[in-house]
Amino acid sequence: MMKKLLDNILSFFKSRNAKHGSVSLAIAAVFIAVIVIFNMVAGLLVERVPSLSADLTANKIFELQPQTIDYIKDIKSHVTIYVLMPESNFTANGDYFLQCNKLLKQFVQYNKNISLKYIDVVTTPTFTSKYDKIDWDKSSNMILVENTEEGSDNYRVIPYDELFETAVDYSTYSQYIASSNVEQAVTTAILNVLNTDKVKYALIAGMGDGDTGGITSLLDKNAYEMIETNLAVSNIDPNCAFAILYEPSVDLSADALEKINKFLENDGQYGKTLMYMPYSQKTETPNINQLLKNWNMELTEGIVVETDSQKISLTNPPYIFLADLGESYKENLKNPSVSIIVIKSFGIRFLNNENVKSMLTSSSQSYVYPFDAGEEFDYESAIEGKTIAVAASSAKYHDGNQSNLIVFGSSNMFQSNVLSVSSYNNGAYFVNVCNTVANRDDIGITIEGKTILSNELSINAAAGGTIGTFFIFVLPIGLLILGLIRWIFRRNL
Repeated sequence: MMKKLLDNILSFFKSRNAKHGSVSLAIAAVFIAVIVIFNMVAGLLVERVPSLSADLTANKIFELQPQTIDYIKDIKSHVTIYVLMPESNFTANGDYFLQCNKLLKQFVQYNKNISLKYIDVVTTPTFTSKYDKIDWDKSSNMILVENTEEGSDNYRVIPYDELFETAVDYSTYSQYIASSNVEQAVTTAILNVLNTDKVKYALIAGMGDGDTGGITSLLDKNAYEMIETNLAVSNIDPNCAFAILYEPSVDLSADALEKINKFLENDGQYGKTLMYMPYSQKTETPNINQLLKNWNMELTEGIVVETDSQKISLTNPPYIFLADLGESYKENLKNPSVSIIVIKSFGIRFLNNENVKSMLTSSSQSYVYPFDAGEEFDYESAIEGKTIAVAASSAKYHDGNQSNLIVFGSSNMFQSNVLSVSSYNNGAYFVNVCNTVANRDDIGITIEGKTILSNELSINAAAGGTIGTFFIFVLPIGLLILGLIRWIFRRNL
């Protein structure tokens, strides 16, 4: 019985079917082996030459942006990026952490001076003792970036809320990650730890309860150092390149006004700047108004309203609109084609044109809606057919040196929730203005957040009207005409 079974097996392998089957099996095995080896070699090549990889996602969520690559390629100092947990634990937190890990490895791939290490701070408690400026009780600490050049003591921790932008699912009231800010957060952390000579600026405090978190966080990420200044008790530090008066709900005192003038004059050396963002509601501020008049500017007695459908959105009121770049402070702006949004802005009038220039403007179809407007107000007659400045600058000169007063008609355009929207250029524009008045190269890195989910479609009023006209009128009429043509054709067959 056993002999017969063996004979049958041998006969099968000698048969025509077995021979052809064996060849097919061998070819398949060789093909699979080639694919496996090819994938292994390709993986090794991509690890060493990142430009060989291809990110096929719509918004390139797994690739560093070109401006980031250009910046990190030029880094000459040694930088170490520490992920504060084992790699397996980090990536196990979900898709956004996998994406974060992928981007971190690209930082290393593009510059040999950048290192990436994973540290389990639970099992390596001595690691934290070196970094005494970090609150290690916080569970949100995710990444540490350190300048590891000899003699350097510059490091920066990146918490969870800087790496990821979160939102709330109101059906379950649970928080989830809406987009990734990893590239922005790590790049600006590197910028900060490498920049030992930060530019100082004064934030004038004690003038109201305006939320300055948006601009202070933005400037901190771009290697500026804030000096909070209360004019009731101190002067503005002359080492500051500029001062910010943000949304004051009360007027400047005569003494505070004198201190600002003294700062701008700078003992006759000039070279200083004051940036002013007014309170968003009507307030009585005669001293601030006088300051503006001394620099040939004044605010309108109302807010700017836009009627150009190319500048406003279907879903927003007309006092929220896209501004055009004016005459000044647009040089060195990296992406001038990206829109700047203005929210509930005063207009800025020029008392004369001497050394006064527009920075941001509305369209010529806009108008000023007065605070005291009644029911009889006619907006059509209020449209003068001229652009209205919503941000402007005025300069004064002495012995070739220049001081500036910059007025932004809208303080709301610098709120945190606006600056964090990557489709608007408000953050990059503000950093560019600060870099310009501080005579600083534009080292700010403004990078858009990345979402693994599909993006929402956003359209302006003009586009919405066109789409609505097409679906309400053009498409139905077109289908009706085609139907009639077909009916007539078939009737005459």
